[in-house]
Amino acid sequence: MDVSGVRAAIRAQFGAGADLLQGAGVLKVVGSRDDLDPALRRNITGTEKAIYVDTPPWGPCSYLFADQALDAADAGHSVLHEIGVHYGLKRMLGEGQYRAILTKVAASEASDPEIAAA
Repeated sequence: MDVSGVRAAIRAQFGAGADLLQGAGVLKVVGSRDDLDPALRRNITGTEKAIYVDTPPWGPCSYLFADQALDAADAGHSVLHEIGVHYGLKRMLGEGQYRAILTKVAASEASDPEIAAA
């Protein structure tokens, strides 16, 4: 995939949230690892689809490599992993939205066996 294809794929999956993450500099889609600062490339093995960098001046930011995305679903999985795991759901959503999700999940435990099992 190319940069515009990955951006379109994550926009289709995550709506305006994808634009917000990119606009805030939390998520950047680059053509390949060659587009990164040489200092960042030193620690990349060559198999990553994305990396999370927490060190200024490059981060906190997740960088997705468009040339490593297999398809739209793969690009979406990379976003979920990079932002959800490395950046953090609470930091991404903000305190209010994060608490609202936790409240909905807690309320669903009683009626949804799958959520209760998780």
